[in-house]
Amino acid sequence: LTAIGNATITAQATGDFDGETHGFNVYFHRWMDEQWLDYEAPVCAFAAERQWKPMMEAYSDAYSFENFFVSLEESIPAVFHIFDNNDDSYRWTKLFSSAEAHSGEFSLILESNPNLPHDDWFVTPKINVRAQSTFSFWAKSAPGYPEMINLFLSEIGYQPTDLTTPLSQNIVVPDTWTHYSYDLANWEGNTVYIGIQAVSQDRDKLYIDDFELRVGSSDPLEILSEGFDTSFPPTGWNHVQTHASETWTQQNHNTQPFHEIDPTSIWSAYCPWVAEDQDEWLITPQLNLMSDTATLTFWAGYSTDWLENARLYAKLTLDNGQSWIPLWSAVDDDESWGWRYTSVDLSPYIGRTPVRIGFQYVGNDGDLVALDNVRVTGFGVDNDDEDIPVPEVLSAINYPNPFNPETVIEYNLPQRGVVLVEIFNIRGRLLDTLVSGEQKAGLHKVTWSGADCKGKPAASGVYFYRISQKNTRIINKMILIK
Repeated sequence: LTAIGNATITAQATGDFDGETHGFNVYFHRWMDEQWLDYEAPVCAFAAERQWKPMMEAYSDAYSFENFFVSLEESIPAVFHIFDNNDDSYRWTKLFSSAEAHSGEFSLILESNPNLPHDDWFVTPKINVRAQSTFSFWAKSAPGYPEMINLFLSEIGYQPTDLTTPLSQNIVVPDTWTHYSYDLANWEGNTVYIGIQAVSQDRDKLYIDDFELRVGSSDPLEILSEGFDTSFPPTGWNHVQTHASETWTQQNHNTQPFHEIDPTSIWSAYCPWVAEDQDEWLITPQLNLMSDTATLTFWAGYSTDWLENARLYAKLTLDNGQSWIPLWSAVDDDESWGWRYTSVDLSPYIGRTPVRIGFQYVGNDGDLVALDNVRVTGFGVDNDDEDIPVPEVLSAINYPNPFNPETVIEYNLPQRGVVLVEIFNIRGRLLDTLVSGEQKAGLHKVTWSGADCKGKPAASGVYFYRISQKNTRIINKMILIK
């Protein structure tokens, strides 16, 4: 298939699932240099229901990126290009070493050839440059052997001969991790490739990690941030247990507590194991993914010795838990118990509602697992300017009201800050937390589907939604009629 401009894949799926929900993923593959290059992560994922149902996802230019974050915790993505121009077998490879990586346990490494100067390139995929776009990465050299790199840009191709526009040259990389960031404003509205060229000779080692293309505001929007250090389960989180005594709890690992990684950490989410069926869930509040991009990051502690019997997953639901889309599962890296850093792109789910993320530990006779520092961050064009009308006070309405089966809660924030949108029944019991995170000043919308946080439909009657920001809160009534 040759896609010119925008391409859409349409699929229908059904099957005899015996009451279970199954799914399928869509992958892109590219023919280059006489071989197929496989994409490690699906472009989109679907949950297939029991009946025929059309499902569509549009993906504009399969090989153009408007945003990305690469921490190299999986394999080097096939959409990046590596060139060894002097053909000396010294080329960019992936290094497993948490001591050397900037984050997680992996980084890129280039070892020096004592006989030839480097001419080694690491080139990005095609980038769609939008407003306020910046490209950045982290780099360091081996102690006592500073390396030198150049950065070039191309609007026509990814080959080294195409990369002729200098972004920065003769950069001497120190022996501590250093952040390099470049404004792409001069190329706004265009598509470009960016190449990092190593040019030193007879040095030692050069490390690069955590590539990022950031679109919009320089500050991330904090959609969710949870370190499990206060109440448990945290406010707005749902805890689904199979074993009341052997399920997610608030605890520290005996020998590897998370505060060895983050000194501010007090507790972690911790799930022990039993030699029988476990299916233990921690589910986030509803997430408001309305930024231009969104990323889930977290630390997972586990040992790969038990992966044949049990598994730790991160999954996403768009229907309050009726079906789940896989995002991540524990990777067998042949290592003993330890903390692994993970980053997952949530951009395919921007604008979808309701979005929740569930961490599931399932299986038999596994091993203890742990989670910490779960964050969802977004980046977008900064709309906090004088042209955006901002109210003086917090206000909200919902429509329709009365409603069946769902209603839209529309609220106007006077300032940027952490917001809670919660649903209560007439007895004052909390049914669901629709929003829990930082939002910009201005107008926002969220949908309540008439169900609690477990997806159980609510009965006809009077309900209340409460919106809280700093020291201000409003409570309004709504009526569900069936």
